[in-house]
Amino acid sequence: MHLNAEQNRSLQASLPSSSRSSTNSINQKAQMEQSLQASLPSSSRSSTNSINQKAQMEQFLERYTKEQTRQDYRFWIMAKMMQPLLDSLIEVLSERPTDRALAATGEWLRTHWQPSVMRPNASSMLVYLATHTGMLTDPSGLQEHIQRELSRQ
Repeated sequence: MHLNAEQNRSLQASLPSSSRSSTNSINQKAQMEQSLQASLPSSSRSSTNSINQKAQMEQFLERYTKEQTRQDYRFWIMAKMMQPLLDSLIEVLSERPTDRALAATGEWLRTHWQPSVMRPNASSMLVYLATHTGMLTDPSGLQEHIQRELSRQ
């Protein structure tokens, strides 16, 4: 049963003062609960959707990297070097509604697609390749290493 404000005042005026304070306390609790409920998202679908969307993008990227690497093993090097940037892009896109994806991608590109951001990734990748593949002494070791990495995934 919901009372309008006038009915609520009339009812409170007819109650003894101890009952009025109790009623005020109950009303305050109800208002606080309504306020808290109003601040919650209407459902958990949006967070679930963003998690699913993020997982789908990550799976697509992994699948695409494998397919392209099978055609040209050097693609793996570029994909691994770009992985931190692509993870960042996926994070940004998964937080935005689908209709804002193009604008969000443009904003992300202006911020992250800079030589100063990509240079450390390239340096790290070169150090990794030099220390883990043996390509400096045996160039065919690079392709073998990449094939092993693909089979592990």
